[in-house]
Amino acid sequence: MIRHFRAVEQVARAILGDSPEVEDVVQTTFLRAYACLEQLSDKAKFKYWLRAIAANEAKTVARHAVEERSSKLLTLPERHPDPSPADRAEAAALVSALIRKLPKKYLQVLFLRYALEYSVEEVSELLKVDPGLVKWRSSVGRRMASKILGEEEGRP
Repeated sequence: MIRHFRAVEQVARAILGDSPEVEDVVQTTFLRAYACLEQLSDKAKFKYWLRAIAANEAKTVARHAVEERSSKLLTLPERHPDPSPADRAEAAALVSALIRKLPKKYLQVLFLRYALEYSVEEVSELLKVDPGLVKWRSSVGRRMASKILGEEEGRP
């Protein structure tokens, strides 16, 4: 397995860039491969199998990082007893921008999931869509909202 270290690391870096998680992905890849080695039917395909494990692991890490950043951006701050008129105006402008710019299908899911705190299953039933689609729209909607909010605050 050691001779495949560089290939696994390259796959992880291609997906995660220079992230510190690359080392964790490499380590996890080898641990998963070792644990599932008996499931590999064609030993000649070991290199490709190992790279696939690395790619899947790196994608999972990247997805969790995006979700974590998005949820931090969408987390409402603790309520202050009396926000200033300027703070209210700024919050209203940001919400207004989201309502104007975010497509309805994503806005619905985000509102139901985060403002009303409905579960994925409840949103799925309300909108009559598959739970997987609710999760996908939630993820895409958070990324889009993050981008819109960044533009409204003058960030690239």
